[in-house]
Amino acid sequence: MAARSAGEARRAAGAISLAGQALPHRRKGRRALPFGRAAAREAGTERRPDTKETTMPQTKLQRQFDKLYTPATVALSAVIFALLSLYESIPHGSALTMLLTGALCLLTLLKRELRFRWTAMHTCLGALVAYCFLSSLWAWNTRLTHSMAISLLKTMLLFFLLLLCFHREDSSTRLLQAIMWGGNLVLLYIIARYGPLTLIGWLQTNVRIPNDYMNANDMGMVAAIAAIINLQYVLDRKRLKWWDIMMLLDIFMIAVSYSKKAILFLGAGFFFLLLMFELAHKNRKKHLLIFAVIVLAAAFLLLTLPIFEGLRTRIRLSVLTLLGLSETDYSTAARAEYIRIGLRQFWQTPLLGIGMGDSILLGAVYQGRAVYLHSNYVELLACGGLVGFICYYALPAYLLYQLLRYRAFRDGEFKVCLVLLVLLLCMDFAMVSYYSKSIYFYFLLFYCCTQRLKAQATRRGAQ
Repeated sequence: MAARSAGEARRAAGAISLAGQALPHRRKGRRALPFGRAAAREAGTERRPDTKETTMPQTKLQRQFDKLYTPATVALSAVIFALLSLYESIPHGSALTMLLTGALCLLTLLKRELRFRWTAMHTCLGALVAYCFLSSLWAWNTRLTHSMAISLLKTMLLFFLLLLCFHREDSSTRLLQAIMWGGNLVLLYIIARYGPLTLIGWLQTNVRIPNDYMNANDMGMVAAIAAIINLQYVLDRKRLKWWDIMMLLDIFMIAVSYSKKAILFLGAGFFFLLLMFELAHKNRKKHLLIFAVIVLAAAFLLLTLPIFEGLRTRIRLSVLTLLGLSETDYSTAARAEYIRIGLRQFWQTPLLGIGMGDSILLGAVYQGRAVYLHSNYVELLACGGLVGFICYYALPAYLLYQLLRYRAFRDGEFKVCLVLLVLLLCMDFAMVSYYSKSIYFYFLLFYCCTQRLKAQATRRGAQ
């Protein structure tokens, strides 16, 4: 036992001596790698004693809700867009719109994504409504201006609620689908009210659809926008699906509407989308040749198909009237006269105008008819002056700037939003849109698209 104890003592002394010799020869500048709690403390991930686990496992009901949330919001938004387009022809349309908007907010609240953040869209809409109320102080007819201001106020409050629900990065995707399906829902409603055979009969006899449920030009524009969005989806996935047949319905309803603006909007939208799609390929010469063939084929069908006979006649008469070679197109001649009346009034009251919504008084004074001026630019200049013009066009100008600033030509949603915004601004030369409720739905789409592109650009910059 004594020998064993002496041996253990010698081994222990030898270990202490080796340890003492090793310490001075330790390589300087090297530090032992941390592990365990030390590593967690250094990485900043150490769990504090009072930290509790907050992530709970999802229940089956929550998973089903998350799965149905996106299609449910798209469906509600599509019906809201359809109601805004058919606002005056749907019984209790205002109450239904607010009810569905409340349901959309409730769904978003249950998803815990209902958020408020003051944006440029709030500022621009608020400035427009405030100026509209203010212009009643010098308006020709205070009652008309108050009525316009209250209508714009209701529209602003509705879109303030919608802005609470659309702030995720997929908001522009959901809104694009809502506008496409909502536009098709509008067309199906009109077909159901008149009957498909009646519409075909009107088309064969060159009779334009009446404005009983919706203005024919507005219906044609809704159909054109739905078709343009649908085309972008086809180009993105590079194959057809069963619901793409709705594009044929859109084109049919444009033909029934006999709307020159709608057919020009559709043609220009298809042209620019196909052009950007072809330019994205490496073999540009080959694809540009294919693009030229497609454009020529579409022009040939437009010029030869019997269903477009009425449209061809209206376009030809409009061109002849504008060139001064014919006076048979009363519509084009009257619109040109309304624009001259509005510009004449603008030069007399250039800063503040005659009061928002009072343009029908100009038509009554100079033409004997209470009609608006058929041009959004001229209408705003005559009624709101330069101040009212800036209050309205500050929002689309901001959206166009943001789209071009964060441009992404390989992004399908960017392309369709850019095309739609530019074409809508061009169409404002021949239509009045600032008191239309659906135009602000388009602005909401463009705003959500700019926010998504901005977030993506920020992430790329961080990388």
